[in-house]
Amino acid sequence: MREEKIPYTLLAKDVLEEAEKEAKALKQTYIGTEHILLGLLDVKCVVSEVLKRNGVTKEGVMDLLSKLIILHDEPTPGRKPKIQFTPKAEILQDIAYDEALRGGMDKVATEHLMIAILCQDDSVAMRVLRSLNVNDE
Repeated sequence: MREEKIPYTLLAKDVLEEAEKEAKALKQTYIGTEHILLGLLDVKCVVSEVLKRNGVTKEGVMDLLSKLIILHDEPTPGRKPKIQFTPKAEILQDIAYDEALRGGMDKVATEHLMIAILCQDDSVAMRVLRSLNVNDE
């Protein structure tokens, strides 16, 4: 992950921690935009409430992910790789950082992570949201 110039809020940190837990629970060796979306749904925050009011549930996201990406049943034997952010998830964090600065904030918050998801039209998270008929406005 890139070096932080401004910190994350506690809730945004929680989202990224939950994203890592979701990736590990799915036995994946990376944290992608889809895991950050799941993290946003896991953490009680304004973004999670807005997503839920728009029909986005963890169950619905997980169902779509099972169709969009390969979910592993067994970990790779003999090695425990360090879980890392995908390039798109890194870009998402950079966009969130830029959004926070643009808004004159001194911390990156959950809403900046959500804005960053909406800015990445070709990410797995946006494909999931479009499949759930979420308006990106």
